[in-house]
Amino acid sequence: MNSISSQLDRDVRAGKDARFYFPSLRGYQVGNSWSAYAADGKHVCSGVIKALGRDGHDPYFVADAEYDIPKGQYVFHKHWFSALNIKDIHNRSVQDIVWTTAKGQVRLYARPDNGDFMLEGKNLCLNDHSVTRQTGLSGTAVAANNLRGIDVPVPAGAKQVVIKFATPEANAVYFITVSPYWETKTWIKHKRADGFTVAFSDAPTEAERMDWQLIR
Repeated sequence: MNSISSQLDRDVRAGKDARFYFPSLRGYQVGNSWSAYAADGKHVCSGVIKALGRDGHDPYFVADAEYDIPKGQYVFHKHWFSALNIKDIHNRSVQDIVWTTAKGQVRLYARPDNGDFMLEGKNLCLNDHSVTRQTGLSGTAVAANNLRGIDVPVPAGAKQVVIKFATPEANAVYFITVSPYWETKTWIKHKRADGFTVAFSDAPTEAERMDWQLIR
C-alpha cells in the first residue's frame, strides 16, 4: 500500500469520533486506515476512517483517537502503491514526495524560494545512463554556469590565453583544469567571475588548441 500524508489544521483530542481537520480530503475514503504520531512524540495513533465531513469550508474525517495529536502533525493515510508518501499540502509553500525505505526516507521536492529541484536522503543512481545538456558541475550550493571549453584556439607564439565565459560565474571561487595540445607547463594567472587567464611555459611554435574544464 502507499500513503498520502497531510498536515492537521487543528488539534485532535483523544476519544471516540474525533475530528481530523485538513486543507483537503483528496484521496481519503471511509474504511481506509490512517496513522500519526501522538502529541507526546512517543506513541503512534492509528485507526480506520469512519466518516468524512465538512465544517463550513473546513473538511475533516472522523476516527477514534487513542491519544491527542497536535495541529501541524502529519497524518498518513494508506491508499496506493508501495512505500511512497505523497504529502498533500494544498496552498502551501512546499509539496514533496517522500519514499520510506529500509535505509530511511528519501525526499523529492522543489524549493519555493529559487525553484531548485531537491533530492534528499540517499545517492542518485542513473543505472548506466548519462546526463545530457548539463550546464556545469558544482560540489557546493552555488551552481556552475560553465562546464568546459573544447578545441580553444591558441595562436602561435602565445604565452597566455584569456578565456571569457559565455555566462559569468557567481564569483571566482572555482577550480580549473587545462589541457594544451602541445608539450608545455600551464598555470592559471588570474581567475575572475567572467573568465580566467591561462599561461604557458613554452609558447606553441604554430597555431594550437587547448581544452579546459570548470568545477565549483
